[in-house]
Amino acid sequence: MEMAEKAKQNIAGSIAEYGKRLFGFIRSKVRSEEDAEDLL
Repeated sequence: MEMAEKAKQNIAGSIAEYGKRLFGFIRSKVRSEEDAEDLL
């Protein structure tokens, strides 16, 4: 169980750190901003 919690923290940390860049990348690959938000 601890491994799953660690993975969640890593994902949350990555999104916090790279969120804008990640959103921009996803946005360039999908049709709408809403789709990008759903994926992020």
